[in-house]
Amino acid sequence: MDGRSLISLFNGGDQPNRDHIFTQYYMKIGKPNYQMRALQNTGFCYVFNPWHNGKAVYNTSSMGGSIFTEMVRLARTDAVWKTRSEYLLTRVPEEFFDLRTDPHCLNNLINDPAQANRIARYRRRMAAHLKSSEDPMAEVLNTWLATRSVDKMSDAYAAMWPRHNIPGSIAKNPVNRAKWEDPEGHKKSQREKRRK
Repeated sequence: MDGRSLISLFNGGDQPNRDHIFTQYYMKIGKPNYQMRALQNTGFCYVFNPWHNGKAVYNTSSMGGSIFTEMVRLARTDAVWKTRSEYLLTRVPEEFFDLRTDPHCLNNLINDPAQANRIARYRRRMAAHLKSSEDPMAEVLNTWLATRSVDKMSDAYAAMWPRHNIPGSIAKNPVNRAKWEDPEGHKKSQREKRRK
Protein backbone atom coordinates (compact mmCIF):
# COMPACT_ATOMS: atom_id res chain seq x y z
CA MET A 1 0.00 0.00 0.00
CA ASP A 2 1.30 3.45 -0.90
CA GLY A 3 1.70 6.08 1.77
CA ARG A 4 2.96 6.49 5.30
CA SER A 5 1.44 5.42 8.57
CA LEU A 6 -0.87 7.92 10.25
CA ILE A 7 -0.56 6.35 13.71
CA SER A 8 1.56 9.19 15.10
CA LEU A 9 -1.10 11.69 14.01
CA PHE A 10 -3.92 9.60 15.51
CA ASN A 11 -2.00 9.53 18.77
CA GLY A 12 -1.84 13.33 18.90
CA GLY A 13 1.65 13.73 17.45
CA ASP A 14 2.78 15.26 14.24
CA GLN A 15 4.59 13.99 11.20
CA PRO A 16 7.41 15.78 9.39
CA ASN A 17 6.67 16.89 5.84
CA ARG A 18 2.93 16.22 6.05
CA ASP A 19 0.93 19.36 5.40
CA HIS A 20 -1.74 17.77 3.19
CA ILE A 21 -3.49 14.53 2.43
CA PHE A 22 -4.68 12.92 -0.80
CA THR A 23 -7.88 10.91 -0.72
CA GLN A 24 -9.83 8.98 -3.28
CA TYR A 25 -13.29 7.63 -3.67
CA TYR A 26 -12.59 4.64 -5.82
CA MET A 27 -15.58 2.36 -5.81
CA LYS A 28 -18.93 1.80 -4.21
CA ILE A 29 -20.86 -1.38 -3.73
CA GLY A 30 -22.69 -2.11 -6.95
CA LYS A 31 -22.62 -0.18 -10.16
CA PRO A 32 -21.88 2.33 -11.52
CA ASN A 33 -18.53 3.49 -10.26
CA TYR A 34 -17.91 7.17 -9.34
CA GLN A 35 -14.18 7.93 -9.27
CA MET A 36 -13.18 11.03 -7.24
CA ARG A 37 -9.84 12.39 -6.02
CA ALA A 38 -9.14 15.08 -3.43
CA LEU A 39 -6.21 17.05 -2.05
CA GLN A 40 -6.78 18.70 1.29
CA ASN A 41 -4.98 20.46 4.09
CA THR A 42 -6.31 22.34 7.10
CA GLY A 43 -7.22 25.35 4.96
CA PHE A 44 -8.46 24.17 1.57
CA CYS A 45 -9.80 21.19 -0.32
CA TYR A 46 -9.55 20.54 -4.07
CA VAL A 47 -11.74 17.77 -5.53
CA PHE A 48 -11.55 16.27 -9.02
CA ASN A 49 -14.63 14.34 -10.24
CA PRO A 50 -13.56 12.51 -13.41
CA TRP A 51 -16.92 10.68 -13.62
CA HIS A 52 -18.81 13.93 -14.28
CA ASN A 53 -20.14 13.91 -17.83
CA GLY A 54 -22.92 16.48 -17.57
CA LYS A 55 -25.63 13.79 -17.60
CA ALA A 56 -24.95 11.14 -14.98
CA VAL A 57 -26.42 11.51 -11.53
CA TYR A 58 -24.36 10.59 -8.49
CA ASN A 59 -26.06 7.80 -6.60
CA THR A 60 -24.69 6.08 -3.52
CA SER A 61 -26.15 4.27 -0.55
CA SER A 62 -25.84 7.33 1.68
CA MET A 63 -28.42 9.00 -0.55
CA GLY A 64 -30.90 6.16 -0.15
CA GLY A 65 -32.28 7.19 3.21
CA SER A 66 -34.79 9.68 4.42
CA ILE A 67 -32.37 12.61 4.82
CA PHE A 68 -31.60 13.03 1.14
CA THR A 69 -35.24 12.36 0.23
CA GLU A 70 -36.20 15.19 2.59
CA MET A 71 -33.62 17.49 0.97
CA VAL A 72 -35.20 16.83 -2.43
CA ARG A 73 -38.68 17.42 -0.99
CA LEU A 74 -37.59 20.75 0.49
CA ALA A 75 -36.02 21.67 -2.85
CA ARG A 76 -39.47 21.89 -4.40
CA THR A 77 -40.11 25.16 -2.58
CA ASP A 78 -36.73 26.30 -1.25
CA ALA A 79 -34.03 27.57 -3.63
CA VAL A 80 -31.20 26.87 -1.18
CA TRP A 81 -32.17 23.20 -0.86
CA LYS A 82 -32.74 22.96 -4.61
CA THR A 83 -29.24 24.25 -5.32
CA ARG A 84 -27.65 21.91 -2.77
CA SER A 85 -29.53 18.77 -3.79
CA GLU A 86 -28.85 19.39 -7.50
CA TYR A 87 -25.19 19.98 -6.72
CA LEU A 88 -24.94 16.68 -4.82
CA LEU A 89 -26.66 14.83 -7.65
CA THR A 90 -24.68 16.18 -10.58
CA ARG A 91 -21.44 17.59 -9.11
CA VAL A 92 -18.98 19.35 -11.42
CA PRO A 93 -15.54 18.36 -12.75
CA GLU A 94 -13.69 20.34 -10.07
CA GLU A 95 -14.48 21.68 -6.62
CA PHE A 96 -12.48 23.98 -4.37
CA PHE A 97 -13.44 24.89 -0.82
CA ASP A 98 -12.06 27.19 1.86
CA LEU A 99 -12.36 24.93 4.90
CA ARG A 100 -11.62 27.78 7.31
CA THR A 101 -14.76 29.72 6.36
CA ASP A 102 -16.82 26.92 4.77
CA PRO A 103 -16.12 23.68 6.70
CA HIS A 104 -19.23 21.99 5.29
CA CYS A 105 -18.10 22.64 1.69
CA LEU A 106 -21.21 24.47 0.58
CA ASN A 107 -19.57 27.20 -1.53
CA ASN A 108 -17.53 25.92 -4.47
CA LEU A 109 -14.83 28.51 -5.22
CA ILE A 110 -13.45 26.81 -8.35
CA ASN A 111 -14.36 29.81 -10.54
CA ASP A 112 -13.44 32.50 -8.00
CA PRO A 113 -10.75 34.75 -9.55
CA ALA A 114 -9.43 35.55 -6.06
CA GLN A 115 -8.53 31.85 -5.65
CA ALA A 116 -7.06 31.30 -9.15
CA ASN A 117 -3.40 31.12 -8.08
CA ARG A 118 -4.13 28.84 -5.14
CA ILE A 119 -6.31 26.56 -7.33
CA ALA A 120 -3.52 26.36 -9.92
CA ARG A 121 -1.12 25.16 -7.19
CA TYR A 122 -3.59 22.51 -6.02
CA ARG A 123 -4.14 21.34 -9.59
CA ARG A 124 -0.41 20.99 -10.18
CA ARG A 125 0.04 19.14 -6.90
CA MET A 126 -2.86 16.81 -7.70
CA ALA A 127 -1.53 16.12 -11.22
CA ALA A 128 1.94 15.36 -9.84
CA HIS A 129 0.54 13.04 -7.17
CA LEU A 130 -1.66 11.14 -9.63
CA LYS A 131 1.30 10.72 -11.98
CA SER A 132 3.73 9.61 -9.27
CA SER A 133 1.23 7.11 -7.84
CA GLU A 134 0.44 5.78 -11.34
CA ASP A 135 -3.23 6.56 -10.83
CA PRO A 136 -5.18 6.06 -14.08
CA MET A 137 -7.12 9.24 -13.30
CA ALA A 138 -3.94 11.21 -14.14
CA GLU A 139 -4.80 10.81 -17.82
CA VAL A 140 -8.30 12.14 -17.24
CA LEU A 141 -7.15 15.10 -15.14
CA ASN A 142 -4.54 16.05 -17.75
CA THR A 143 -7.22 15.95 -20.46
CA TRP A 144 -9.52 18.12 -18.37
CA LEU A 145 -6.80 20.66 -17.55
CA ALA A 146 -5.65 20.86 -21.18
CA THR A 147 -9.10 21.21 -22.74
CA ARG A 148 -11.65 22.20 -20.06
CA SER A 149 -14.06 20.10 -22.14
CA VAL A 150 -16.47 17.80 -20.31
CA ASP A 151 -16.91 15.76 -23.50
CA LYS A 152 -13.16 15.24 -23.97
CA MET A 153 -12.73 14.45 -20.27
CA SER A 154 -15.57 11.90 -20.52
CA ASP A 155 -13.95 10.31 -23.58
CA ALA A 156 -10.62 10.06 -21.74
CA TYR A 157 -12.39 8.55 -18.73
CA ALA A 158 -14.17 5.94 -20.86
CA ALA A 159 -10.99 5.05 -22.77
CA MET A 160 -8.97 4.65 -19.58
CA TRP A 161 -11.22 1.94 -18.04
CA PRO A 162 -10.40 -1.01 -20.29
CA ARG A 163 -6.70 -0.09 -20.44
CA HIS A 164 -6.43 -0.31 -16.65
CA ASN A 165 -8.96 -3.10 -16.01
CA ILE A 166 -10.99 -1.04 -13.56
CA PRO A 167 -13.93 -3.04 -12.19
CA GLY A 168 -17.48 -1.75 -12.21
CA SER A 169 -19.15 0.36 -14.84
CA ILE A 170 -19.09 3.99 -15.87
CA ALA A 171 -21.94 6.28 -14.78
CA LYS A 172 -23.43 7.23 -18.14
CA ASN A 173 -27.12 7.86 -17.81
CA PRO A 174 -29.24 9.80 -15.39
CA VAL A 175 -30.48 7.77 -12.44
CA ASN A 176 -34.23 7.60 -12.01
CA ARG A 177 -34.81 10.48 -9.60
CA ALA A 178 -38.25 9.19 -8.61
CA LYS A 179 -36.83 7.47 -5.55
CA TRP A 180 -36.09 10.92 -4.11
CA GLU A 181 -38.75 13.07 -5.77
CA ASP A 182 -41.70 10.69 -5.23
CA PRO A 183 -40.53 8.04 -2.74
CA GLU A 184 -43.97 6.50 -2.19
CA GLY A 185 -44.68 6.30 -5.91
CA HIS A 186 -41.23 4.84 -6.51
CA LYS A 187 -41.76 2.14 -3.84
CA LYS A 188 -45.13 1.27 -5.40
CA SER A 189 -43.55 1.05 -8.85
CA GLN A 190 -40.76 -1.20 -7.52
CA ARG A 191 -43.32 -3.51 -5.85
CA GLU A 192 -45.29 -3.75 -9.10
CA LYS A 193 -42.13 -4.63 -11.04
CA ARG A 194 -41.30 -7.40 -8.57
CA ARG A 195 -44.81 -8.86 -8.93
CA LYS A 196 -44.37 -9.22 -12.70
